[in-house]
Amino acid sequence: MRICLGGKENRMTDWWNKLSDLWWDGEKNVFPSNPDVRYYYKQKYDVVNRIKPKLMAEIGVRAGYSSFAFLSAAPKAKMYAIDIDGNAHGGVKGLFIDVAPKVLKGFDVEFITQNSQAINELPYQVDFIHIDGDHSYKGCRHDLEISRENAEWILVDDYDFLRGVRLAVDEFVKENSFSYEYINDHFRGSVLIHTNFRRND
Repeated sequence: MRICLGGKENRMTDWWNKLSDLWWDGEKNVFPSNPDVRYYYKQKYDVVNRIKPKLMAEIGVRAGYSSFAFLSAAPKAKMYAIDIDGNAHGGVKGLFIDVAPKVLKGFDVEFITQNSQAINELPYQVDFIHIDGDHSYKGCRHDLEISRENAEWILVDDYDFLRGVRLAVDEFVKENSFSYEYINDHFRGSVLIHTNFRRND
């Protein structure tokens, strides 16, 4: 569904119209015609537009919709896209391999098929990471820990939607005394965490 608006808003939603055209035909639960879905991804765009990172990562890429929003806000940035390409935690096997590269074509993306739970430290130092992989308490906490010393900004999805994610985030920010911001995305809720890490250019 195309959105026709005027002026600055029209320029800002060009990326959304492009993403809507790239939407996976097999999607059953999340549709670009849903205003809440559009607002959800716009919040992701706005976060990166504020931070303006040069290096980004995402754990749990799926079809690449969030990565598209992030890279649309920072089109010169590089993205490390990490996904297990499986059916757990809302994933659909094959999407990361077959769909995400098509959705993210034209951006600087390195696709890494890997289970983040199997690594002890994020192998990339980035300005921003989006955590949307293993949605269990243990899984989310692990992804937060491996990102703590390697990412300045951490955006965690599903804060309102899943109790395990909320608990992991709340404990993580409290134990580390990190500043954070709750983002009401009208869908599942996100939390943006600012760590003590600063990447050297």
